[in-house]
Amino acid sequence: DIEQLRRELSHDHAKTAELRQRYDAQSKELKTARDESSALKREFNQISTLLEDRTSELKGAQSFLTTADAFSGSEVTNTLQRLNAEVLQSTAFMAESMVELFVPSMTKLDSKTDDQVAGGKRVSVLIGGAIVYFLGTKKHKDDPILIQIAFQAYLTYVLRWIAAAWIIGGEEDHNQFIDTIYQSVREQEAQAIAGRWRALTRAHVPHTRFDELQLTSHMTTKTISGLCDILLAAGCTASKSDIVSGLSSKFTDKISLLVSLAIRVNKIIGEDVTSGDFEVLAVPPATAFDGTKMEDSYDD
Repeated sequence: DIEQLRRELSHDHAKTAELRQRYDAQSKELKTARDESSALKREFNQISTLLEDRTSELKGAQSFLTTADAFSGSEVTNTLQRLNAEVLQSTAFMAESMVELFVPSMTKLDSKTDDQVAGGKRVSVLIGGAIVYFLGTKKHKDDPILIQIAFQAYLTYVLRWIAAAWIIGGEEDHNQFIDTIYQSVREQEAQAIAGRWRALTRAHVPHTRFDELQLTSHMTTKTISGLCDILLAAGCTASKSDIVSGLSSKFTDKISLLVSLAIRVNKIIGEDVTSGDFEVLAVPPATAFDGTKMEDSYDD
């Protein structure tokens, strides 16, 4: 019996050892499987993250390289032509109204006040010294055409600047700095990249402290001040505050419309069109008339 028990015990020990070996082997296999599962999960997470990054990059690249324009070339030119027409119509009415309002003081004078001299100097930088000279030597009561032309030249200068500026209302050296960079981009990159760079820069460049409504009001006020200088140069002896008040009461809405249109042109050619470049051109002040390139609108 004892021998039988010994044999059974030995058998049980062997079986236990076998089971232990099998258990150890299965434990190792389970650990290996868990390690492989963890590795696969990590690899999956890495691939998922990489996929998200690449998807985001592809979306960014697609957006950056798209050549679809929000406006056609004809729509751009139509908007600018509307602005030109508004300037022409507005300046004729404004000149007649201001001469009528200030006609008693708008006569040829042998000497000029300090305000008249200062106003003439300020505006001559923008519209040229020749027209400022004639403004101060002619009588405008019967025919305000010179004032109309001066108004038109001044508004053309201001509105062209608004339409072309990188930062409307910002420092001119900042605009020139960004423009220098852009010209380099245009020379070295394809149009799709250069146009998109321009659009993104226009959209994200730090703007002035004004929102669009405030910016329109700010530029309207500055524009009225320049028109006041023209009237001073034309011999108006009313105070600058009275002239500004007269202009503001009659033409703030009209000038605000012109400024708003120029801001719209700025956005269209700066952000909404990337397949090409539109540039708003204006004849520099004091440029001599050239019949081969210019049309004489006053030949009558």
